[in-house]
Amino acid sequence: MFCPLCKSEYRAGFTECSDCHSKLVATEAEANGQQVGTFWKGYDKTRFECLLTALQHANIPHRFAEHVKYRPQSHSDYEYGIRILLSDVEHGEEILRKLEEADKAEDLDVD
Repeated sequence: MFCPLCKSEYRAGFTECSDCHSKLVATEAEANGQQVGTFWKGYDKTRFECLLTALQHANIPHRFAEHVKYRPQSHSDYEYGIRILLSDVEHGEEILRKLEEADKAEDLDVD
């Protein structure tokens, strides 16, 4: 059994990846046949956390990473990234659009 998102291998009997919450497939070839892409990358931790929550609520399997980016003569920043299966991109983009619309509506309420 293999996770199509993180490509981890599991013993027979497991049905879901413990990290990605993706449904496992029977063979490594099946897992490798499913393409994964970067869904979102940025420096905004609040946006990152909102997206993770939204993806989880929508049952979209995802992987995330936080990397420290050092900038000369400046402070260090964290860069956040989220990867999903390409088959989930359309649904993920719909979630991203809804979050952006909610942000715009909130900005209008403040003004």
